[in-house]
Amino acid sequence: MYRDEIVEEIHRIREEYSRSLNHDLEAIFADLQKKKQAESGMEVVDLSRKSAIIKRCNNKKLMIAQPQDYQKISPEEYLEWEAKQEFRHEYVDGEVLAMTGGTIPHTKIYLNFYRALYPHLSKRGCEAYVSDVKVQDSKNNRYFYPDLVVTCNAEDLKSRDFIKNPTVIVEVLSPSTGKYDRGDKLKYYRQFPSLQEYVLVDSESMFVEIYQRGEGKIWNYCGYTEGESITLESIEFTCAIEVLYEGVNLETDTVEAE
Repeated sequence: MYRDEIVEEIHRIREEYSRSLNHDLEAIFADLQKKKQAESGMEVVDLSRKSAIIKRCNNKKLMIAQPQDYQKISPEEYLEWEAKQEFRHEYVDGEVLAMTGGTIPHTKIYLNFYRALYPHLSKRGCEAYVSDVKVQDSKNNRYFYPDLVVTCNAEDLKSRDFIKNPTVIVEVLSPSTGKYDRGDKLKYYRQFPSLQEYVLVDSESMFVEIYQRGEGKIWNYCGYTEGESITLESIEFTCAIEVLYEGVNLETDTVEAE
């Protein structure tokens, strides 16, 4: 019960944060653009007089899309700015995506996954990290906060900043995040040479999808449902799918009760 109360409080705080996020981000990026233009000798454009377009991206993240004269920020500017923020922001191709938090089932699922993995990984010299640990794609200058990431890389295990060589990445889905996580996120994550498995866990029904690296550019796909067990071959881990959904109030359960 105490754990559920903590999860609910985290969810409430993040929801309050998301309501004020649009205004804050518009002001922040206006300041960043003024700074970049002033340093380059260009005319400074006051974005507060323009209508910056804030578009909601899959109900979990907000992506900033400015008018055509908007200048994307550099990875260095992102890292300097994000280190001072209370909440997390991903960085993809010069744009910042604000992480506004998920539902209570979302949080319970990735914590269940972490608890199942922990005793297994501790015997293999690997580590699992949940959503507050940043994963860096240094080649493409992208930074992500997966719901869960596993690494067996010696340099990662000593790092205090980023995971650079993930072996397994897990994202928990909702109807609004599914398209992005199966599309652009899959495309981005496949570019990590170390990544062997990408796992998608539905938060409204008992269904898990695994994309597994094959030969060359081939990625194999398999879906799992109630009564089945998932296997992550890269870390020799197997567990019943029900373990991931322990204590989770699924959307289908609510519908059946009605």
